[in-house]
Amino acid sequence: MPGHLELTPAWQEIQNRLRNGVGQEIYEVWLSGLEVKSWDGTVLVLQAEKGAESWLAGRYSHLLERCAQEVLGPASRVAFAGEPAAQAHAALAGAGRVAQAPPGEEFNPRHTFDQFVIGDGN
Repeated sequence: MPGHLELTPAWQEIQNRLRNGVGQEIYEVWLSGLEVKSWDGTVLVLQAEKGAESWLAGRYSHLLERCAQEVLGPASRVAFAGEPAAQAHAALAGAGRVAQAPPGEEFNPRHTFDQFVIGDGN
C-alpha cells in the first residue's frame, strides 16, 4: 500500500487480525491503545503508552509485523515511535539520506569477498 493512501481502513484490519491472534481480553488490555504515528509506505510507526513500547515490542512485534504484512504487503515493517529503530528511520527519512557509520567504524574498501581467504582463522 503506498504511503499516500488512506491508512484508517488498513489499520482497522490490522487491529482485527491482532484481536483474532491474541484474543479479545489480551487485545483490550495491551494492544487496543496502539495508534498509528506514521506510515511511509514501508514502515508503520506505532505509538503506545509511554514506557510500554519496549515491552510491547519485545512481546508482540512479530505478531504486529505479520498482521501488517498481511494487510499492507510483505515489505512492510513495524516500529514503535519511542524505540531507537523508529527514531533512526524518521531522522533518516527527514534528512533524505542514507545511514552512515559512526566515526572510526567506516567500511574498509579492502574488505571484499575477493580478499576473503578461507582458513583456520575464520
